[in-house]
Amino acid sequence: MKLSLFAAFPHELKRILENLKAPRILKGEPFTLFFAQRSPIEIVMAQTGMGACNAEAALSYVAEKHNPDFILSLGFGGALYDGALAGDLVWASKTILIPDRSAKGHMIDSHYSAPHFFEIPGAREIAGRLAAKVNMHEGCVATMGKRMRKQELLQMLPQGLLSPVCDMETFYLARLSMQRSLPFFAIRSITDPADDDIPAGLFSVVDGSGRYSIYKALTLLIGKPGLIPHSIRLGINSERAAQNLWQAVEALIEALGRKAKT
Repeated sequence: MKLSLFAAFPHELKRILENLKAPRILKGEPFTLFFAQRSPIEIVMAQTGMGACNAEAALSYVAEKHNPDFILSLGFGGALYDGALAGDLVWASKTILIPDRSAKGHMIDSHYSAPHFFEIPGAREIAGRLAAKVNMHEGCVATMGKRMRKQELLQMLPQGLLSPVCDMETFYLARLSMQRSLPFFAIRSITDPADDDIPAGLFSVVDGSGRYSIYKALTLLIGKPGLIPHSIRLGINSERAAQNLWQAVEALIEALGRKAKT
């Protein structure tokens, strides 16, 4: 069985790569890919970069070249519900797209003029298999067409969503997986609670592919020292979130391995 993992940024994959001892695939690959094997599971991990175009292009490429049997979208997420703690794991039974209305005609989601969501088939069954190994709860991932503040995003969400979490990739990966009839599962690990917006400036220290620049980070923090406490807090939360993502991935690999052997 072949499992493909998709994450936007290097730090989301950090603990997974360390524990799987996964080497990077170097030759002729347009995306940063890593390979590992936990018999009987072959694992390809893709670092996609941020946003719709990167996510869909990476999945299309991996699907064509590596022919996966199962797709896992994972990464960090911002909580949109009260009581969330850093490192909490949320699995998506639903995903909802909040389109970028300001870029109609130019974005991959331009044919959506209002929030659009669908249920992820089979997600509940997968979550049930993992429940004995890892602590996570059901939620809805709200994928943004552009970055926005949480209060703005909450005003656009339908009422009554279960444990909503925001990101910028899950909806697109889920939609394309469904179009290709590939089983799909999504997990987000919380880095920032509902009352905490990550300052936009902190996103400027990485490029669209997710590469982190120490120079940009130092320049930003020297120029805006008020961001230092938030940067430290986000770093601590990200470490906890990355470790918990590994626990979820390990449990999924074990579950898929048992299923493949039966």
